[in-house]
Amino acid sequence: MHSYAIRLKFNASDHAMDCEALLAGLVVSVSKGLATIKLEFINQEVLVGIKTRPSVEVERAAPK
Repeated sequence: MHSYAIRLKFNASDHAMDCEALLAGLVVSVSKGLATIKLEFINQEVLVGIKTRPSVEVERAAPK
């Protein structure tokens, strides 16, 4: 499995930069064979993580 990440720092109040960061991540995703994309908006940073193969997340039940 290959993972890629793009981190762009900018002022979060500028909506155009939000869109540019998202589009940059999507362009890379398409060229690498998108399976999963994860977007995180943390404070004034956008983190775009891309995985080229699906990931499986397992939730464990709480003990009784």
